[in-house]
Amino acid sequence: MTAFKNILIFAIFLVALNKKVTSQGTTYIVPEDTTTPPPLQPSTVQPSTVQPSTVQPSSAQPPSPSANPLGLDRECACTIEKIWLDIVAVIDTSKSITQEGLAQVQANLDTIVHRLNISSTIGYNSRISIVSFASNSTTVAGFNAFNSSDDFDATIFGISVNAADDKVNILSGLQTANSILGSSSDFPNRRRVVILYTSAYDNGGFKSPIPLSQQMREDNVKLITVAFAQSMGSSDVDAVSELAWPGFAFTNNQTDLIDQMYNALCQANCFCPPNWRQFTSNYTNKYAHGYGNCLYYSSIPAGWTPASFSCRNEAPGAYLGTETTPMKSAFNLAYTKDVSVNKQYSYHIGLEFKNGQYSWQTNNASVVLPVCFCF
Repeated sequence: MTAFKNILIFAIFLVALNKKVTSQGTTYIVPEDTTTPPPLQPSTVQPSTVQPSTVQPSSAQPPSPSANPLGLDRECACTIEKIWLDIVAVIDTSKSITQEGLAQVQANLDTIVHRLNISSTIGYNSRISIVSFASNSTTVAGFNAFNSSDDFDATIFGISVNAADDKVNILSGLQTANSILGSSSDFPNRRRVVILYTSAYDNGGFKSPIPLSQQMREDNVKLITVAFAQSMGSSDVDAVSELAWPGFAFTNNQTDLIDQMYNALCQANCFCPPNWRQFTSNYTNKYAHGYGNCLYYSSIPAGWTPASFSCRNEAPGAYLGTETTPMKSAFNLAYTKDVSVNKQYSYHIGLEFKNGQYSWQTNNASVVLPVCFCF
């Protein structure tokens, strides 16, 4: 009986939130299983509907979700062949990597690229550029050089080690990559990624790459690092991980390296449209893990039922937001407080009493029972 009371109390509390308390009505929407077709500029996540709502973040593809037990807050779905990214591969060609090591890097990168849809045209495809570096950097190929992964083969395997140059100037390589990304404005909706392969790392001196990597992070450029340690060499190169976007640092001896790199590309490709906020594990941490839902806040007051209808018209598959976990509830509240006016922040959620039971709204009319969180 106690458990039943707890559930009932929680349900009543959530329903109470649905009532209009202030002049600042808000609603959350969480569209699922929706995809944005590639417009002139391929967009990101599928927006969610009306009032503080949630939407499907842009994992550039028709998602087939990996969901939590309630099936609402999912990981970013991803079809590798349909992601759209601008990628610059920055490859160490100094003497220290050796020709054998470079061949392994080439094979790894070529494997990654061959599953992507490479093209310089608009649509569900990615562009890739190549930069090599030793004491200085060189642009091997720009974004318009490849219109298929097959085009990529001859160029990547045509790169060779500079046996006369033992310097590893990562700063120069990243500067060139950043310049390529900064000068490319043809596809403003594409997310930007740099993949850095290096056999050595030195973070000291005036050529330290740390300040530039931090600036790239602030500019939302996702930097993936692959530390290439020779089998008999030092593992000091692993320290290059401090340059990477959080969670995007890898080493060449990982057995799951390719899967982890694909996962990083999918995370980079998962984002929300303008004015929508992606649900993450921590609202205040901009680098927190992102999920496959977007939130939208509507500042126009409305009752629960009108807000529910309005939410569905805001974006395909959108619905009033859920609070199925303490983390989601905390995120919704923090988001509402952040965007509300005059510190008035009531909002609607998608809990309703229907067919004799409380349930959450979904985009496919399925019933998801509420869960009680007792502290």
